[in-house]
Order: sequence, then C-alpha cells, then structure tokens
Amino acid sequence: MTAPLIDHIAGIGDADLARLRALIAAGRISAGALLHHPTPLADAEDMRRLLMPTRMLRQRLGLPLRTAIAHDVNGLPWPMTQLLLDADIELLMMGVNPTNGGVAVGRHVAFRWQASDGRPLLVFAGEPYGEFQRIAGLKAGYDLRALGVGLAGWLERLAARGWRHGFAVLTATHPNKGDNNPPDPRLVALVRAWNDAGRSPIIRFATPEDVLARLRTLAEADLPLTRGDWTDWWNSGAGSSARETAIARRARSHLVAADLLGAQQPGVSDAIVARARSALDWWHEHTWGAAASVERIHDEEVIGQWRRKAVLAHDAADLAHLALRDRCEAVTGNPPDADGAGSLLVVNASAVDRDELVCVPSAWLDGTWRHLPTTISRPPGAGTWVGPVRVPAHGWRMVPIASLTAASLPSDVVAVDCRIETRFHRLEFDPRTGRITSLIDRRSGWDAIDGDSPWNWFGFVHERVDPSAYPHRAPDWGRRAFVEGETWHADWPAVRSAPTALRSCAVETDAFGPALVLRWDAPGVDGLEQRIALDARAPEIRCEASFVKHDGRDAESVYFAFPLAIARGWRAGFDTAGLPVELDDEQLPGACRDWITVERSVTVRDGANALTLACPDAPLVQVGGFHVGLAARGIVRDARPLLLAWAMNNYWFTNFRPSQPGACRLRWTVATHAAMDVASPRAVAAAACAPLVCHPVVGTRDEVRQVCAVRGEDVVALHVAPEDDAPDPGWIIALIANQAAAPRQARIARPGLAIVAARLVSTLGEPLADLAIDDGEVLVDLPPRALRRVALGVRPAAQ
Repeated sequence: MTAPLIDHIAGIGDADLARLRALIAAGRISAGALLHHPTPLADAEDMRRLLMPTRMLRQRLGLPLRTAIAHDVNGLPWPMTQLLLDADIELLMMGVNPTNGGVAVGRHVAFRWQASDGRPLLVFAGEPYGEFQRIAGLKAGYDLRALGVGLAGWLERLAARGWRHGFAVLTATHPNKGDNNPPDPRLVALVRAWNDAGRSPIIRFATPEDVLARLRTLAEADLPLTRGDWTDWWNSGAGSSARETAIARRARSHLVAADLLGAQQPGVSDAIVARARSALDWWHEHTWGAAASVERIHDEEVIGQWRRKAVLAHDAADLAHLALRDRCEAVTGNPPDADGAGSLLVVNASAVDRDELVCVPSAWLDGTWRHLPTTISRPPGAGTWVGPVRVPAHGWRMVPIASLTAASLPSDVVAVDCRIETRFHRLEFDPRTGRITSLIDRRSGWDAIDGDSPWNWFGFVHERVDPSAYPHRAPDWGRRAFVEGETWHADWPAVRSAPTALRSCAVETDAFGPALVLRWDAPGVDGLEQRIALDARAPEIRCEASFVKHDGRDAESVYFAFPLAIARGWRAGFDTAGLPVELDDEQLPGACRDWITVERSVTVRDGANALTLACPDAPLVQVGGFHVGLAARGIVRDARPLLLAWAMNNYWFTNFRPSQPGACRLRWTVATHAAMDVASPRAVAAAACAPLVCHPVVGTRDEVRQVCAVRGEDVVALHVAPEDDAPDPGWIIALIANQAAAPRQARIARPGLAIVAARLVSTLGEPLADLAIDDGEVLVDLPPRALRRVALGVRPAAQ
C-alpha cells in the first residue's frame, strides 16, 4: 500500500529520505502500487485514483512500482486489470483472507488474468498474508526446529497441489500485529541463522520486483489464462452501514457532476474537490471498523473506529455538495446576492440524453427566491414538478423560468383503490393485505411478478438465525451458524419474516405519476413505509423504503424481494467499475456468486423479457434466491427466480458495524423491457444513479452546452473532467468505455469548440499515443469491453 509510505515521507528529513532512496536503488525495499485495499463500491474513476500516487513515488523515490498488492481482500473488479496495465503495472499479488469469504482460482498459483479488453495481467495468488509466521510458529518462539518442521509440511502440501517450480513465495507480517505490522528484527535474525546453518531451502527476503522477476522465468504454459470478474465476498459488509453507503453514493454522483462543470469552468473549488475525493476514496477502503466490532461492541476503540469511518461518507457528501454548488455558480455567473431566479440550470452528468420532469423549490418559480450561493436543489418531493426539460448527455441547459410550466398528470393515468396504471405499466394490488398481485408491462403484455411466491413484490424480508436451533451468544451472536472461518453452511437455520401487519394502503398522485404507499409493522424496524411510484412518462418504477432500524446486534438481514416471472435458464448481468459482467459466465472460478455489488444496476432476463433493478443507494444484490451460506460454485437457473435487494446486514463478525440503529431511506428503480434491449438498462441506471442537478440562475438565460459528445454503438463516456496535466488551459479528459463484447469505434467531439489535439493517456495521466481527428471528431478504436482515457485539447471554433 502506498498510503503509509506517503505519510512516512511527508514526515522525514532529507537524510532519512536519502537513505530510503538508497535502499530502493539497491533493491532492498519496495512497495505495492495501490493506495489501500479497495472494494467494488469504487467506480472506474475511483479505482484509477488509487493508483495515482504511483507516478509521484516513481519520480520522487525511484520506486519501480511494477506490482500491485491486494492482500486481505477477496477480489477486485474486472476493469481494474486494464487500469493496472495502463499504469505499467505487470503483476498483481493477492493473499486472500479466506475468513467469511472464498478463494478464487487457488492458493499459491500463478496465472494470467485476461482483462476484459483481452490483455493479460500476471497474477500471483498466494497463501493468506502472514502465512510464514503461522507455518514457522513464531507466536510460540523463533525456533529453527519449528521453522524446519513447518516449512517441510507446507512444501509437501504445495507439491501435492502441483507447484513444481524452483521457488515458493510466502508473506511475513509481525506475529503479534499481523494486520498493521511493524518491522520484526527477530525474524531477520531467524532467517540469517537458518541460512548460516546451511538449511534447505534457502530463505531470502524479497521485494515485489524480485517475485515478478521469478515469475517472468515461467513458461507461458505454466501460466494458464483465466478470464472473468474477481467478484468480492467481503463487500457484504457494506450492508452494515446502509445509511452511510447511500450518502457516499450520492456524494459520488455530485462529484461526477462537479467534474463535468469543472471541465467547462476549470480552477473552481479544485481543493474542495480533492478533499471530497480523498474522503470518498477512504470510504471505499475495505474495513468499516475495529477487528473486535462484534465481540466488544461497547469498546472505546470499536466506537471510535466506526466514527472515523462514518465521517468519511459525510465529509465526502458535504464537500461534494459544496464543490457542485460552487461550479454551478461559476457556470451561471450568479451574483452573490440577488432577488428572484430568472432561469433554471439543469445539469446532466450521465452518458444518456435526458428528457425529464425536474422538481424544484416553489420559491424559484414564484419570484420569492432570495439568491445566496449556499445551496443546490432539494431532493424531489420538496417542491414543484416542471418540464420536461431536455438536456444532452454530459451537458447542461439553462431554461428561462417564464418558459416553464408546472407539470400535470397525463390523462391516461389510472389511480384507483386496487390499481395504478400508466401507458407503460399496470400495477394491481389487494388493498386489504397490501399484496401486489401483478405488474403488467403494457407494451409486451408480460406480467413480471411470480404470483405464487411467498414474498410480496418489493416485499420487506427480515432474516435472522433461529435462536432455538443456534444460540445467540458471545462471541459471534449467531454468525457462526452460516460461516466458520472459510467454511460456509448452506443448511443454516434461517428464519425469514414478512411484515406482521398492514397499517395503511393508499394511492397518491402527483405530476410524476401514480404511487402506491404502504405502511407496515415489521420485525426489526419501526415505521416501515414503502412507496412504489410509476413514472407516467417513462417505463420506470421508483421503489422507496423508509424505516427506523432497531438496535439489533444478533445476526440479521433486511431484504426487499422481487419475485420474477422469468423462465428457466435465465441469464443475469451486472455492472462493475463501468463495464458489464455476465453473472457466472464472466466470473472467475471461486469468485462470489452468492451476492454481487453492482455499480449501478443488475438485469435478469430470459429469451423474451427482462427486468432491470437500478441501485442508487444500496448496491448489494442476491440473484436467484437467498444465498447466504451457499458458497455457490455456479448459478442454478430455475424458473421464477427471486431477485433480492440486500438492503442491510450485520453478518460480518469483524471490521464492520454490528448494529445500525436509526432512520434509513433507500431507493431502487425498476424497468421492464425486452430481453435484447440494451438501451433500457443504461437509461434506467442513468436516471436513478445520476439524477439531474438543478440550480437557480439569476437573470434570464436560454442556453445549451454539451461538454463532450460521444458517438458509437455501445460506447459511453463514464466520466468527463478537466485534464490535470494539460499543456494548455481548456483540455478535458474523458474516460471512454466500450460496453460491447465486440470491437467498436468511438467518435468524440466538443460541440461548439474545435479540437486541435487529442491523445490516449495512461491511468496516471501520461501520454500514450496521438489520436486522429476526422471532421472535428476524435477517432478511438476500442477493443471489446475496453476502458480508455482520452485527452482533448480545443480552441474556440471561431478562431
């Protein structure tokens, strides 16, 4: 990890810095390239930032940094392979901690992990980190005989697993501080004594570059090529802090919008953006608290570490909001104090053209607004629906308020006691029980709901360990019923409960569309309210749940179930770090199939129909049924699968929160569509996860600006921002993704501006190759599922 090294060199003097450089130059000391251990909560741009210190450390210290080390975590998103390769990183070393997880591919194996764009990345998947001290029994003492016995046994097991090369690799951490270890001088003395005694095998301390050099000697036949997503097990822990995870995801949405505006107005609030990004990056780090979070729930360290983690999400949200406000003000040129809002700025930071209603404070419309540069739009529901407003992808529009009218409910909407209906969907329900009985896609006639399921559609499910079958007591409070170390128990005694009583069932309407509002008594929570709103103008359904979570420390989960009328043999796909992954078919063997972390959405489809679930707040999903404890090696594709939005859990017994009491509001969006329709999942994910940003404009303005326009089938820009390393002002950088499994060409323009230069740049911002410009558009040839960073330099078109 580079984070401790960065902190270290910031606090040492010139003499110590020179000594460090000398050790590096002599090959005596090195580091791995990642800032910290990441989770799949991070998107592609977030992942890229974790590698950015590599450039500075190479230049300042002379570190090679050709290896990334991700010990402890259970996987990495597939697109990370491309980011590593484009940062001149040749080797990924993994030392997976198997507790509460699983091991993909194997232990102490070398292989080539084929990136989704086809390039191979060398991987060494080693033993768990710190295995050397366990083999040598260092906690009991530093004894040559114990070391010899332990090594002989391990080497015998290694040979039985098929390792036939003239070297083997183990990691050593401090036996008393295995995670955050100081140097261990006793280990140095032990190794020296071993070698001086002529014992075999020879033991030597090795840098990551030494390991890379040895692996390079292996024949290609000894390095099997393996393809797929290394889907993480441990990020189930993100469900232990559902409220903060939702806050952090909204912060990222604001940062993406702020970056887009920063490409138009460079230099505004850059320091605030940097602080927000840092907080968000550390929120994405793989631990949420102290190791003893369940065992010693009231311990001062446990409480303190959680608070240090939680503040990262809140800091990221506050700072991102502040930066977005500042950049909205810069684009509009608003004065610091004024009466009235003459226009509305609407920002679309997504890759999809949008034509939507927007909800704005009524004071912006009625002339009572006093403008101060202090806020941006409140969430929908706190004002008046106006529009629709058409905004291009990666662009913004200023609309005179005089031209806006309050939206009204379309005449074809039906809202009665047992049915709500738009031209896209008809939702039927029993007002006595709150049971949703059908959801008809009116374009195809498909009823998406499995009516025979025991679970309601968008139904609340509380899961816990049956205390009569497995006692809830220290130290695990029920958690070892389904997992002990790396052994999962599929037959654990689970109790799953629906709400116990319907408090009210009501139909409401506003300009957005009709909504069913259900209020329940339910186990584990108070005040459960569910709102299912049909969009009257788009084939989308917004599902929102709010409740107050009890302070439950025993093992428990909260789900929202979507029983699907999907045929046997169904398929599913989800997105991670900007690229699509086919569930099971495009996952490494042993990677997590029991649950997934989606960046934006998951789609389940059969030969005719599909349902997409967009997850703006809660990214955990189980596809096919309740899977905790299953440790599935493949997906069973029986008819009528259950799609589960996994809202909350406290199943991880270490590093994550044991309880999360308090108010929580979570949102999902559903779209039904034809199975082969790839545009609908992208559209619903954009609407849910990159909502339009609204800001008041002092004065009357009628303008449209598209910062970056991308043409090409299946090609999108994931992120548009100012170019930090630009040779001249006005350069921007776009992270482009080919989401198809076939090659594509992207054509990139900056409408209203003339592109004078374009180049591919590396993960670290270094130039790779110049790009051709044809009729004002930059041409980029993209391999299948490729990520590429494109820098664009412009001059005003009139020059």
